[in-house]
Amino acid sequence: MKKIMYLFCLLLGFSNNIQAKSIELININRDPESIIRRLNFIGPQMAKRIVDYRKTLPDGRFKSLEDFRNMPKIKEIVIKSNKDRIIF
Repeated sequence: MKKIMYLFCLLLGFSNNIQAKSIELININRDPESIIRRLNFIGPQMAKRIVDYRKTLPDGRFKSLEDFRNMPKIKEIVIKSNKDRIIF
């Protein structure tokens, strides 16, 4: 019984230290340049290019990460470092 109580207390103690890591999601189809700039490796000029480029796409939007990858001058490091933050 003591072992069970010890494990229970131990688990409760550790659960207080566990925190969910929040990730800011960026919608590259809807968000303005100022928000898109929050992505890793995206500066003001690239944010403007993204907004301008999405206007040229069918329906005015990226449909997938692959569409985003096909955008001129987007480097692979941008895709890899932001793939969990970009939503469509």
